Amino acid sequence: MRLRFGSVVACLLLVALTAAAENGCEEFTKAQKGLEKQAEDGDVQAQLELAKFFQCAHKDEQAAKWYRRAANSGDAFAQNRLGGMYAEGRGVTQDDAEAFRWFLRAASSGFAPAEMNVGVMFASGRGVKESQQAAVDWYSRAVKKSYYPAFSALGKQYMYGRGVEADEAKGFELFQRAASKGDLAALECLAWAYTNGKGTPRDYALAAEWNLKAAERGSVLAENNLGFLYDRGGFGLAPDGQKAVYWFGRAAEHGLAQSIYNLAVLYRLGRGVERNIQESDRLFAVAAGLGVKEPPLKRTATESASLGQR
Repeated sequence: MRLRFGSVVACLLLVALTAAAENGCEEFTKAQKGLEKQAEDGDVQAQLELAKFFQCAHKDEQAAKWYRRAANSGDAFAQNRLGGMYAEGRGVTQDDAEAFRWFLRAASSGFAPAEMNVGVMFASGRGVKESQQAAVDWYSRAVKKSYYPAFSALGKQYMYGRGVEADEAKGFELFQRAASKGDLAALECLAWAYTNGKGTPRDYALAAEWNLKAAERGSVLAENNLGFLYDRGGFGLAPDGQKAVYWFGRAAEHGLAQSIYNLAVLYRLGRGVERNIQESDRLFAVAAGLGVKEPPLKRTATESASLGQR
């Protein structure tokens, strides 16, 4: 029975899909009527403000309408946002090819977030033939503009030798540079590097430090990984069962299936918490309902065997 360690999936998310509207809904509500007239008259800035308002209000069809109007006028920000809506199928029919087309239009004008998104599309083969070399090229363009979310994406390419010669030290350096600026994906990636000894000696104490920074920024993945690190201990970090239960519990409350599973394991073993088979079974059932397929092992004395990493 083993704990499940989180993957650094956030390193390669499309920026356009995760970026929230920059302004509050209430602020736009007050000015909405005046903006509509300006937007209808062709004012691109008003079209953008309206699109952000509707996106914030979860009225995606109206948001897509106004992003399209601004995008057709050549605004790179709107083109990138519209690409994100096509990639996700929000307010429009999901269409990777159309998403790529809009990302590329925005990227062609040198808009760094779109350059990263074009790289993601090439890396994943969405809307375009997969090309890891092209992904590296586009990520590199965004990195040269100091667009920090692209640092982690490029760092992963170096870590695994995708489209470029493998260089873990280079990947680690890219994670480190962006993490020092507070980029969330880089915080997660740097913690992952310290946990696994990628480009740097394995150091659980530093991994916990960077995971904590990510958790404070809202990363549920980092909460799970803190639980793993405190349960396991070693490499400069003293094991702490209560902290492991706390962090797995935090991530479980946020709905992360693997953390619910991990919490079930700790209740089964009585590690960091009083042994409770009934609660363990309940948590295993919840995790299974969320797609965690591995069932609990037999309830024997051997259940106290060491917990490993996956």
